[in-house]
Amino acid sequence: MNIEVQWANTIMCGNQKHSRGSLYLVIIILLGLDSKLAGEAFQPEFVEPIGNLTVPIGRDATFRCLVQNLGGYRVGWVKADTKAIQAIHVHVITNNHRVGVSHNGQTVWNLHIRNVQEDDRGQYMCQINTDPMKSQVKLYVYKFTWLYVI
Repeated sequence: MNIEVQWANTIMCGNQKHSRGSLYLVIIILLGLDSKLAGEAFQPEFVEPIGNLTVPIGRDATFRCLVQNLGGYRVGWVKADTKAIQAIHVHVITNNHRVGVSHNGQTVWNLHIRNVQEDDRGQYMCQINTDPMKSQVKLYVYKFTWLYVI
């Protein structure tokens, strides 16, 4: 299946255009199947903690999550205080057009927030869809004019 995710609120699946909401369930089901195919031989793990980052309001922020032995598992980003899924693997889930994701092979996974705003404030998590799920916490966006990540 060929799925193309765009920054806007639509997803192209084959020749059909869908809103992001209509494909959430499909993506989650596919992720579950992928994790079962990965097997138990090599469990993924975080290579290092997510580092500190300070960014002024209006600038861009990139949060990096380093993972090894990812196999068929997927990395996701969640805004923890609102439980809002930001991205799963290479797919942006949030309707926030300023959020994007990138990766470098199977190890480096990035969450990008363009033009950081005060409402980006909160706690963010990098997660791996293992059973039980593995997560790495402590990304904070502070109110005033700075984004601070612990």
